[in-house]
Amino acid sequence: MTRSVPVRVLVLALAMTACEDGHVSISMLDYDRANDAYVIGAVRVATLDNVDRLEGEATTLVGGADLKVDYQDNSLTWRDSGHSVAFAATKTDGVLYPEDYDSFAMASIYHNMEVAVAFFEAVGFDTTSLGEVTTYYWPVFDLVDSRGVEDRMVDNAFYMSLGNASPAFFVLPFDQFEWVPMAMNRGILAHEYSHAVYDVLVYEPRSAGSGGLAVEASNFLSGTNEGVADFMAVGVTGDPDFIAHTIPRGTFRTQCNDTVWVEIVRDASVPITYSSSIDGFARSISPTDFCPYQVGAFVASLLYGAANTLDGHDPADRVAPSDEAVRKVAGYVLDALDEVGGQLRPTYELWDFLTLFVGRFNPGADRQGVCGLIQARYGLYFDEVQGC
Repeated sequence: MTRSVPVRVLVLALAMTACEDGHVSISMLDYDRANDAYVIGAVRVATLDNVDRLEGEATTLVGGADLKVDYQDNSLTWRDSGHSVAFAATKTDGVLYPEDYDSFAMASIYHNMEVAVAFFEAVGFDTTSLGEVTTYYWPVFDLVDSRGVEDRMVDNAFYMSLGNASPAFFVLPFDQFEWVPMAMNRGILAHEYSHAVYDVLVYEPRSAGSGGLAVEASNFLSGTNEGVADFMAVGVTGDPDFIAHTIPRGTFRTQCNDTVWVEIVRDASVPITYSSSIDGFARSISPTDFCPYQVGAFVASLLYGAANTLDGHDPADRVAPSDEAVRKVAGYVLDALDEVGGQLRPTYELWDFLTLFVGRFNPGADRQGVCGLIQARYGLYFDEVQGC
């Protein structure tokens, strides 16, 4: 499928409305869980209010935005706030077939957001608390880092808090990652949606008078954030290695905040032990230079293992946990994070989250199983985890 002209000059092929039951079928890139592959097929989209402009309950797509984020002076400048997109398609046998790459991509993006919303609602999160969610499609996005180096960003999809505004997701043009583009990777968008949820539960409730966070507290919070987001993406897709569809393992290495190049496992089914090197890094590196993905990989692996214990499996066997177990753990995680946010200390430690997480398990075999897992993988600080 070839790329069309930019979104801002797309025109509608026809006026389109949802079916009487509120659904519309669109041909798009969809994740086939049974075969662990992305395939093109007709998908029923349930929450679109305006098909022409891809506006609905899950998100509103916006094209043509142009902005600059400057971390030196902590500023955000909108050179163009963007406009509604136009979805171009032809209809055959009740299915809308996008006429260009942009329409194809944007439909896939909308549905991925819709699936993420449905998952979080199913595990107990009130998604209306996020307000109206906006997704900026292929914006011009210039970033000035803390050293003053300016770069135009590509090959990314991410969530960014815009202060008091509603959550914003940014889907950037892809350059190198030409397998499954990030925004069409269901797990990646679910991961980013989880960051918005984390903001609501953890960061936003924090009292303005609580003072600054200690270095390690800031780093452990960001590491927890990354790990929870990876686990929630596993819950949405059922795929513990969801990133590999976009960035095959061994093809690229990960650069973390210009400090070091490291190989980081993002497959939640791989058992990871919390090591003294991971701990030392989190306690000594400034938050602006800290790479949260090592702590995050540990957290995601631990949560995946906890779901396995609920099913009665040995986490070391890397058996895929049931959807029921994953969703139960996801609900426990959200409950624990809600409590973390309500009592967030400037000296937050990873064991604070784990203590609250463990407290959600019923005393008996379930709690015994998760405590055994924590003892095996978090032995450095197991004694700090209350409830085991």
